[in-house]
Amino acid sequence: MAPRPAAVTAEATPAPESNPAGTTASATANPSAETAAAVQPAPEAARPPAEAEEAALRLGTADRQRVQVALTALGFDTRGTDGAFGPRTREMITAWQRARNHPETGYLTAAESQALLREAQPALQRFDEDKKKPVAPSRRQPASASPPASRTDFFP
Repeated sequence: MAPRPAAVTAEATPAPESNPAGTTASATANPSAETAAAVQPAPEAARPPAEAEEAALRLGTADRQRVQVALTALGFDTRGTDGAFGPRTREMITAWQRARNHPETGYLTAAESQALLREAQPALQRFDEDKKKPVAPSRRQPASASPPASRTDFFP
């Protein structure tokens, strides 16, 4: 059997700092401990820099919806504005970054977020105005409707 190239072996072996026990994967006796460590979310310090920078923005659901509206308005269709940055939104952020010659990370920096929102300002104004509009009258009960009859109205 031919020996593996060093690059492949290095990629397959987790770095010691990623193992909470401080041992390499080959020295760990309990494989389920490795699986448990891999499933846990990375602590803030261990996140990739781009992801940590976006997390520092603390974008709420409404902020994320506005980012999705902005991307879609600029031709990067996120296929919805649910406020969740799933794979499609990440793909569209990357495409927008590529088109603007920004580093292609799939995560927004503060400067990129501001530039994106500024670029799509007309669409965002329409989106914000639409959110302020009252619900269509056909879905609301008319103001002149009488309140439901009380129980005593049914019995003499």
